[in-house]
Amino acid sequence: MGGEGGPVGGGIAAAPAGKPSVIEMANAHGLGDGDLVRISTATGPKECYVKASGQSSNAFSPYEDAPLAQPSEVNGIVAGDTVERLNAEDWAIIAGINYYPAFTNLRGPVNDAKEFERWTLRRGFVPKDQVKFVSGPGEPPRSLEEAMPTRDQLGDRFQELVDAASSKKYHRLGRRLYVFLSGHGIVATLASIPDYREAALLMANAGAKTLGRHIGARAHAEWFRALGVFDEVVLIADCCRDLEDNVPPAIPDLPKWRPQRPAGRPFYAFPTMLGSKAFERGFGNPETVRGIFSYVVVDALNNSKLYNAQGALPASVLEKHLYITVPNLTGKQNPIVEYLHDGDDIIFAKWFHRDRQKIEIKFDPPCPGGIADLFRGVGSGKPLDSSPSDQAWSDDLDAGFLYKVAIRGTNRSRLFEVTGNDEVQIVTV
Repeated sequence: MGGEGGPVGGGIAAAPAGKPSVIEMANAHGLGDGDLVRISTATGPKECYVKASGQSSNAFSPYEDAPLAQPSEVNGIVAGDTVERLNAEDWAIIAGINYYPAFTNLRGPVNDAKEFERWTLRRGFVPKDQVKFVSGPGEPPRSLEEAMPTRDQLGDRFQELVDAASSKKYHRLGRRLYVFLSGHGIVATLASIPDYREAALLMANAGAKTLGRHIGARAHAEWFRALGVFDEVVLIADCCRDLEDNVPPAIPDLPKWRPQRPAGRPFYAFPTMLGSKAFERGFGNPETVRGIFSYVVVDALNNSKLYNAQGALPASVLEKHLYITVPNLTGKQNPIVEYLHDGDDIIFAKWFHRDRQKIEIKFDPPCPGGIADLFRGVGSGKPLDSSPSDQAWSDDLDAGFLYKVAIRGTNRSRLFEVTGNDEVQIVTV
């Protein structure tokens, strides 16, 4: 069981047959019993466990559970659908906060968080249930008391990982933890020995007199790394690092376990130097506001030119790219990366050519208050996704299939085929 995450078997050769169903691949898949995979289907991605024993090297049966006791019903599979092995030991905590009643609202963090989440799922091959996403509501809160997320709400996502690790041998939960935090930030230094390497994400309900409502990005990453809960911890903290000498650092609400195994390896990346600000700006056409640092990180992860001849993205390459690119975009930010060059490089990801296409769906004219549904095929069955019909919408879709966008309660719809020919395919409804 195990192996690097990514596409396997060259695609599905034919729709599955039998019960439990048997999925035939075009080539040998290399999967073992208990591997966790994601299958593209007409009703959206389906995650399931593999039973490969007793079958040909091209075939496996999908199950709902790791012990392989409950066969999985996987509907809507056709020839050409993909099967991807997932990195079953990887986890992610991702947070983006736009609205701060006590401070200037931001426009980039939620976009940044969504783009990083997209990468963890699509190219990081992290299981969906192991990606913990936190953001506030879509509209500004009316008061500080209504502002979310709070420290408890984000802290609960870290606690879920603690709970999962508590029953594991030596408390080892997995291979890699991604922590991505974006919003307003400070460095709280009212301590006997301040940690000037820190960046603390302010919660949405923080105010001038309640700056203690924050989450220490580095402090939380260090707990999971130093105790060996994960073999590697990747921290991306896109927030200002303003010094606050009258604010004590909030102590992480995490148990005081004793180390039972070697500490993990860190890759900690901060957008700016101590006492400096991080900035956001518009990118692309149509323009989307992003944190400059987050934009560079995600753009690098999705840039095949940064991957080496073996199709791998080493951490040292990403580190160098951040140091060069971020200052060139702003002239105001100089990032800081903590990465120990003490052995083999951490490999962020492998590059796989995939027959998928980024789709931008636009509504002309917009339909305020409406909801648009996306289907694979001519529009029957369960939607793949839904979105408000008064704003642009993007998604990654399998190439070579017919899709339909339809605005509920209207006769406005659009059939289109995903060609896979362009970097971005524009669809107007």
